[in-house]
Amino acid sequence: MRHQSPDICFDVPEHWVNRTLVAFSAPTDQPGAPNVVLTRDVLSQQDSVEEYADRQLHMLTMPLEGYRLHFKRHRQVDGAEAIDMRYSWSAGSERALQRQLVIRGAGDEVVCMTVTSAESAADRLEPIVERIVGSIRFRGTT
Repeated sequence: MRHQSPDICFDVPEHWVNRTLVAFSAPTDQPGAPNVVLTRDVLSQQDSVEEYADRQLHMLTMPLEGYRLHFKRHRQVDGAEAIDMRYSWSAGSERALQRQLVIRGAGDEVVCMTVTSAESAADRLEPIVERIVGSIRFRGTT
């Protein structure tokens, strides 16, 4: 199978799964230096999006010192089922904040969008995150 993107193309075995990673970061001179990372995964047959999100939340936050869940809620992203979570933890002299959306993709695919920043940047970053989420479109939609 041939993988093609704007920057690179290469061959991979047919049975391999595309778990593309996309990452963007704000200029490092911005306070809280936010970044956004999108990954893809496959739901197991017995998992719902919420069960997958719960497992991700547990695995990611278990080792975090001072972990606090701000919210976990259901929402739609481009008409797809999604779980939206925000949590923070102690990160040295400051608190870090993550917003994670787990979105049901086509078939058994799940897309995870994770935004990380300093907690002090949360209010300033929230409209940017909502603009990014509002712009998400899955192939075949407008």
